[in-house]
Amino acid sequence: MARELMHSGDLKAIFPVLVGELKLDAELGEVYGDFFKGGGMPSCCDEVCKAVEDKLVEHLKRLGKGAPELPGSERTVAATLKGITAYQGGFLKGLRADAEEKVVAEIVRQCKSGTLASK
Repeated sequence: MARELMHSGDLKAIFPVLVGELKLDAELGEVYGDFFKGGGMPSCCDEVCKAVEDKLVEHLKRLGKGAPELPGSERTVAATLKGITAYQGGFLKGLRADAEEKVVAEIVRQCKSGTLASK
């Protein structure tokens, strides 16, 4: 949905938040792992997910936007992940409370400064 709205000019920015696996540490409490641990981006299929596509069409219709404009090759799982992560974002990594606070602070900072914009 975000990529469709960026494509049509209806969305100014995408700020992806990449979330590592949340684990419970006996001493530290809840800790996010590194999203990229194990070699980087997860591998994804290069096909369109029908259930997600149906929801996209439903939301666009409700907004009065019509049919998706991005070509099908840009709406696959792999293309969506690649397209969203092309934007500068944030990471939830480390102690849960600290990680979440840092990401929210960065979003607020970028919104106030006007730096939260497209690529």
